[in-house]
Amino acid sequence: MYASCNRSDQPNAFGECLENLGTSGCLCGSLILFGRPLVARLSDWIEKRKRVSQTALALLLVTILASSLVTETIGIHAIFGAVAIGALIPPRSFLARDVAGKLEDFIIVFLLPVFFASTGLRTQIGLLDTQRGWLLCGLIIFVASVGKFGVTQNPKMRQPVS
Repeated sequence: MYASCNRSDQPNAFGECLENLGTSGCLCGSLILFGRPLVARLSDWIEKRKRVSQTALALLLVTILASSLVTETIGIHAIFGAVAIGALIPPRSFLARDVAGKLEDFIIVFLLPVFFASTGLRTQIGLLDTQRGWLLCGLIIFVASVGKFGVTQNPKMRQPVS
């Protein structure tokens, strides 16, 4: 989204930026208004059964893919669509624990490296051609690093979710 908001060579870059922000807001609003209650009902239903069926898992994965497609279409990376659906799932629910148990190894061993490799290959460092761009890049890296190390050094954050 930053790239579409910071292109001075495009006459309609500001309008495109506003469109991205508006569609992102609509997506977030829709997920909060409609997605959260649906996921809560699904989670309650699964909690009673104490089992995530193959159908429920397939439905969840299709929903994640659909949300990823929507975010990619509106100009945000697809990973944010998946994260948005994941954020709707109650963190201490049976649904969260069971799905994490079924998918965690595959995601960490296969999908995470693929994501970082593809993102790295698409990075165009040549677009950082101003001092302001480099300062903003440095600030983002600094904040991300402090956040990452701060979380990993906090003993309360290292305890497993049960």
